[in-house]
Amino acid sequence: MNGPAQPSRWHRRREVTMMTETQHELVLHGVRPEPLASYLKGLGIIRLVVQQKEPDLRAFWRDDELVLVTRLDMEELANFFLMEYRPTPIVSPWHGSCGFFPETETLRHLRDTDDPRFATYGMAIHAMQQILESMAIDEKPDRAQARLIMRELRNAVPDECLEWLDAAFVLTDADAALPPLLGTGGNDGHLEFAHNFMQRLDSLLLSKHAHDPVTRDQLLFALGGATETSASGLLADASVGQFSPGMAGGANLTSGFGAPSLVDPWDYVLLLEGTVLFAGAATRSLRHTTSNQAAAPFSVTTSAAGYDTAAAGEEAIKTSRGELWVPLWNHPLSLAELRHLFGEGRASVGASQAASGLEFSIAIASLGVDQNIAQFVRYGFLMRNGRMYAASPLGRFGVHANVHASLLEGLIPWLRQLKRAVGDDAPASARSARRILEDGVMEYAHTPSPLRAQGILCSLASLHRTIARSRLPDWFRPIRPLGAEWLTACDDNSAEYALAFSVAAWVATCRRCFLRELVLPVGRDKLGRFVWDPEGKHDVVNVDDPLHALELLLRSIMDAEATDSPRVSDWAASWADVAAFIDGSIDAGRVLELITALALVDASVFWSARVTHRRSLVRTHLPAVYCHLKPFFAPEAQFTRPDGTMAPLQATAPMLAALERHHVTEAANAARIGLTARGMVPVGSVRGGRADLYHGPRWPVSTILQQRLYAGLLFPVDNVDHVLAQCLRPISKEASI
Repeated sequence: MNGPAQPSRWHRRREVTMMTETQHELVLHGVRPEPLASYLKGLGIIRLVVQQKEPDLRAFWRDDELVLVTRLDMEELANFFLMEYRPTPIVSPWHGSCGFFPETETLRHLRDTDDPRFATYGMAIHAMQQILESMAIDEKPDRAQARLIMRELRNAVPDECLEWLDAAFVLTDADAALPPLLGTGGNDGHLEFAHNFMQRLDSLLLSKHAHDPVTRDQLLFALGGATETSASGLLADASVGQFSPGMAGGANLTSGFGAPSLVDPWDYVLLLEGTVLFAGAATRSLRHTTSNQAAAPFSVTTSAAGYDTAAAGEEAIKTSRGELWVPLWNHPLSLAELRHLFGEGRASVGASQAASGLEFSIAIASLGVDQNIAQFVRYGFLMRNGRMYAASPLGRFGVHANVHASLLEGLIPWLRQLKRAVGDDAPASARSARRILEDGVMEYAHTPSPLRAQGILCSLASLHRTIARSRLPDWFRPIRPLGAEWLTACDDNSAEYALAFSVAAWVATCRRCFLRELVLPVGRDKLGRFVWDPEGKHDVVNVDDPLHALELLLRSIMDAEATDSPRVSDWAASWADVAAFIDGSIDAGRVLELITALALVDASVFWSARVTHRRSLVRTHLPAVYCHLKPFFAPEAQFTRPDGTMAPLQATAPMLAALERHHVTEAANAARIGLTARGMVPVGSVRGGRADLYHGPRWPVSTILQQRLYAGLLFPVDNVDHVLAQCLRPISKEASI
């Protein structure tokens, strides 16, 4: 969805100050984005004042408070609501506790009053009672009758009532869709919103207490103005429903067995008036979808990701009604502009609309939302306190460009399949792995960093390992190879990443093996597509010891004869990083984890990718045993045969046997024999000196070097001839590296 261009910060300041001489900023300290009740109250205030008092009023959010650009001061605003406010006819006769079955005293008061502010309300109630009489419904309607009532209402009630009807339900060809903001069509358990609204209006505006000072103080308290009554004396024991969990009462909220539901009655009146602003888009979009959440303004299905209190199964329909991401804007908007913003209240991810909380976060990162919006507050309608639902705040997301947002958009098709395949009935291990991945995706969408990008790939790799052992639908396949952008996004300028990258790039040049098959339990079918391999026939790193896993990976690559590679200067590891790995300064487990993560990237993209920022003209000293052995494990190392042809330097059986036992001196001596046999003279050797060739010098070898040297030979390095030069005297003219 493309909104109007976002004005610069200078233009925003200028827009705030370009008011008429009588307009000013009125800060409503009692209206904040959290809880949801307070946010909706703000929308209600804006809508009512513009429609009934000041058409050119504008509003915006600043420092978590609602600011009105208005001609009214606080007293005039309060007087408007106390003496001029005409309530929206909010009535829901399709519920059993709506005040019609039987007729309540509150309903009669609002219908029969001669107060002109309630004239439309009375007409709406009268019209609804006529519909019920014509349908011979005099008790709580069943589901079918409720749908018939909904259909008849739209043709009989005053126009002022239609916005409430559109917010509460949307008629489809087969049934009625119920946006989650208003529960089940204006009802939350035993709390019927409309009748509760009428009760508050009756006590505030029609009862004998309507002109009491406390009523005015309650209004000022709701707006954030000064009052003469203490806050505790202004709250009434009345139901508030899902909109303000902290005020809803219930068990475990006090030191006793339960707590009353305390609410400022004006808060409830104004928040219900605010829900009406969510009407338009629901009317247009819900008619063509089976998902209530995905079509109502800024509403999506629940994602159990991105917040600490998510419990297993909260995505199930029985425990969640979806999510609502409410927008905050930081420059003045008119009611018409807000109607457009809410009317287009969806978020785009690529060519489709965000359908879940996870996808909504990706849409924000890719600027797939209206550019007037500065921030979103995420609410989840989650079951809390027994079977009660609560609009729980789940975090905030600023709207700013994420240059790597396209990476996340590319994951969405597979993530949607993952959600279908790993549902509530999937093994706990698979559900946990999926949750970790989705947490990482949402964190990266919110605050991108190379470490978070690495975390996504590592979680993906871990999930693949878990899923391969789980019984999931046959149609669900491993993720397709990822694009080159992931290599840039993951590059944190660390030695661990550079080492992992060098290995992944080396294997990418091999025509006989695929890194993903070597490090994950996947294989390839006859069409070359990746498929699950639960037994991990080719998976060589499924061992607990990361050093041993790296050793096995090296052997597997060498066995695949990945020796016809081009020169590795574009993606080789630096000498300094290899030396740090060998001396134990680098975490082998982290390197292995990153190699496994990079296995998910398309092998072909490594040809053009480079990690050059760690290059150094200074050559780090490498252990002599490493210098003797490395040429036998270098992809481009070759020597000249007597017939003049070139052949690769290959590790001999004695070398490999010694390395597997971590006898590095023995392995190095075997390497000296191999070098001499190919026409090269290692330092300390005499051509033809048999004893020197076999025994060589005594090298100082530490315990760490013995443990890590074999694994350290895995990483390709640039200029292997320079490595070899450290142990030759001199390099034979016949040798070529």
